[in-house]
Amino acid sequence: MIRHALLVAFALASSVAVAAAEESKSFRYEKLGETLARVDAAKAYDRLSVVLQVADASGAIKPSDIVFTIEAAAGTIIVTPEADGRVALPYSAELAAENPMMRASVPAGTGLSLELSVDARLADPQNFTYAELAEVAAQFDALIEAEAGMMSLFAPSMTGVSVACGADCSAQIDGGETLHPGENGEIPIPLDDGRAASGTVIALSHAPSRVKIEAE
Repeated sequence: MIRHALLVAFALASSVAVAAAEESKSFRYEKLGETLARVDAAKAYDRLSVVLQVADASGAIKPSDIVFTIEAAAGTIIVTPEADGRVALPYSAELAAENPMMRASVPAGTGLSLELSVDARLADPQNFTYAELAEVAAQFDALIEAEAGMMSLFAPSMTGVSVACGADCSAQIDGGETLHPGENGEIPIPLDDGRAASGTVIALSHAPSRVKIEAE
């Protein structure tokens, strides 16, 4: 199975290396503009959540210790990633046209990358149905097809989700079958057309931090 970050890189060409500067990483907004524009455009899919994550290649710097600064004409914009690297960098046509300088507060020579992945967006992430997952799959496949173009025949298709809700979390299928996390601490839930048609409900014991899309 292809994990979520890799499958999106296939279609969105989402891995972005940020150029180095002597004391910090400085670059123009246009370096990330295309990636951020795709994140913004994906908001049209109400069942999908496109996630942008930053990582230090060496692993020596915590994502939450990295500070992005955008020197916009309207005022300085400061953005700090979450502990897992998720970062909400802003996009607008005005910023793209202005193309301001950006800085990332990391030492010289640090390998810094940004990757896109796609999560499922559910009305209630703790209680949802297989039918909702089918709706997520339809939108995900549409997004990949739109981005991959002529390569869409070779693009991955959604096979299910992996739910990150803690090592002690469990998922009950209509009050019967119980699913538990695997070695990675996530509960794998494959798509199931039969359960989607019957309205089968999935109830999690804890609210998840993410519902990650898996594909192959």
